Amino acid sequence: LIIEGMLIDVGWWCVVGTNNDGLSPFRLVLLNQSSFISAHHKNAVFVQLLQVIPAQNLPAKECIVRNEILHVCIRSGNPYLAFKILDAYPDLVYLWSSEGTLPIHDFCQYGTSESMETFLHLFRDKIQMQATVPTMLWTRFVPVQIACRNPNTTIFSILALLNLHNGVSYDQVVDQYGLLHLAAAASNITIARYLLAMVPTSLEYRKFEYFGS
Repeated sequence: LIIEGMLIDVGWWCVVGTNNDGLSPFRLVLLNQSSFISAHHKNAVFVQLLQVIPAQNLPAKECIVRNEILHVCIRSGNPYLAFKILDAYPDLVYLWSSEGTLPIHDFCQYGTSESMETFLHLFRDKIQMQATVPTMLWTRFVPVQIACRNPNTTIFSILALLNLHNGVSYDQVVDQYGLLHLAAAASNITIARYLLAMVPTSLEYRKFEYFGS
């Protein structure tokens, strides 16, 4: 492991261990807010920590799960590290956070259009069944509903999410989940106009089970 230009010989068990506060080196790197450490340097250290660990090492994976490192990376706007983790442990796409969200939910809420579309492209086969899975939060939103509220969402992101709903027409998905209403309420005008052009009848659709009819 190379930190500040120094070669440090550590065993992987040091990398996955935690301090008295229950924080692993991974979490400490992400939490470091020092103005003297650049984002590039933090990323480099994080990747080196991952490389110290033998591939498919179970304790390492448990450490990442326990500290919710993947979700922290997505929510903090660091898709580069999120994809590094998913590259090493792809089945973490099925991991629920303590707040009741899957990675697809977090990408739809906190991601940029590029990170959302990359995630949907790379893991389409694994997340196909998650299209209709709501969060465990009080809103119980499914991924495409969350994306409609994200100002970074593009038409391409929405299309990719709609395409996960195999065998269901676009107009049915748009109406069932009140997508036009969500986009309009979030002032996501571009998406609202696109949905209205796609499904004009959405303008007449009033039922919105989350906030009453």
